[in-house]
This record gives sequence, C-alpha cells and structure tokens, in this order.
Amino acid sequence: MCPLVVLFGQVTLGIDQFLKQQQPAGVTRVALIVNQTSVDGQQRSTVKRFREDIRFDVKIVFAPENSLTGALYARETINDGKLGDIPVYGICSTFRNPSRTLLKDVDAIIYDIQCVGCRSHTYTTALFYAMELAAKRSVAFIVLDRPNPCSWTHSEGFE
Repeated sequence: MCPLVVLFGQVTLGIDQFLKQQQPAGVTRVALIVNQTSVDGQQRSTVKRFREDIRFDVKIVFAPENSLTGALYARETINDGKLGDIPVYGICSTFRNPSRTLLKDVDAIIYDIQCVGCRSHTYTTALFYAMELAAKRSVAFIVLDRPNPCSWTHSEGFE
C-alpha cells in the first residue's frame, strides 16, 4: 500500500483527477511528457490511460533525460522511436531546436512526471523547455500534479 494512503487517507493523482473531469475545451490532440513515474493511482501508465480514453488522441510522446523507462544515464542520447504508432522524442534535444511542424497537430502538451527534487536540473529543465515552446506555439500546457514522496505533508495542484 502507498505510504501516502496510510498516512493521509486517499490521495488522488493529477492524472486520475484530470481524466475524471469534463474534457477541457479544445483539447483533443495531445503531446505527453512522461517517464517511468507517469502512472495513475492503479499503477497504469499515463500513456496507456490517454490512449484508452476516446476523448484524446495522443500525437507525440516526449521523454526527459534518462528515457521513458529511466534506464539511460545522464546525457545519454535518447534515440527517436515509436511507442506503437506514436512517435517518441527526447525532450531536451528536440525542444532546444524544434522543427516548425513539431506541434502542428497538437492542442495541448501534458506534463506528468514525478520529481522529488534530487536531480538538480533534469525534470525542471524539461518542464521549462516544454512551457517555453508551448508559449511560442500558442499550445495549451497542462501539468498533472502529484504529491512529493519526500514531503508527505501536503499536495498542491489540480483539483
């Protein structure tokens, strides 16, 4: 059982809360920024949840440093690939020099990564690059919040 549940009762993660709510206006085609921590309260991947939800069409998946699975070391190159029929790109290299067409078919970028604050820059830098690109391209940006496991005193974010 999750320690957060033991200490504080039921905790609802951002992914669970977001998918329970009515679909945000104009958000159908999404890009996901995820890694191995991107799971719902039942440990199902965020990518899988969005792919199964008929309201959304996952167009692109972006992986931060260390890859979708967390298996790479810092600064190792994330090779572009596919997750089924969905293209997967490494966020840092892609967002530093994005192509003009990178987000042409995307209504929103959705960020769902657990960060415990022990990496000095990796996930916050990925978040920064993604927010900057979304602003430049006038694409909505949504962060699916989750409790910090290092500080179980409170949770902030989407309600």
